[in-house]
Amino acid sequence: MGNSIKEVFPNIRILGNPDKIDHLGCFEIYIRGVGPHLDDKGRYYIYSKKFTRKFPSKNEIVDKLVTLAMLYGSSCNMEAAQAQYIRAYTNMLPKQSPLMHEHPTSLSEEAEKEKAILNAPPKEPVNFF
Repeated sequence: MGNSIKEVFPNIRILGNPDKIDHLGCFEIYIRGVGPHLDDKGRYYIYSKKFTRKFPSKNEIVDKLVTLAMLYGSSCNMEAAQAQYIRAYTNMLPKQSPLMHEHPTSLSEEAEKEKAILNAPPKEPVNFF
C-alpha cells in the first residue's frame, strides 16, 4: 500500500512501527499540518480504526489525499502549506518514537517471527476419539 501511495505522492513520508504488525487497532493514517479539521497535535486523519471499522483500500487513501490536495490547488501547494505549518509549530510537535521507521524498511527479526506466525497455515485439529 505504501509503495502505491508513493507513486502518486513521491514526496510523502510514510512512518511505521514494524514491531506491532498485528495491531490494526493502532493503525492510523494522517497528514500533519494540512486539512480542514486538525486535532490538537495538528493531524488530519485520512484513516483511523477508531472512526472506521474496516481496513482501508489503497484507492480510498489515495482518493482522500488527492481530494485534500485539490483543496490547496495542487499537491505542491499542499506541501508548501504543510512545510510552513511544521516550521511554525516545530517546538509543539511530538517527538518521533524510536520504534518508528521510514517506509519501506526491513522488518526486525522479532517482527519477521511474528509475521510468520500470523501467516502460518492453520493446524489440523487433533481427534482423540
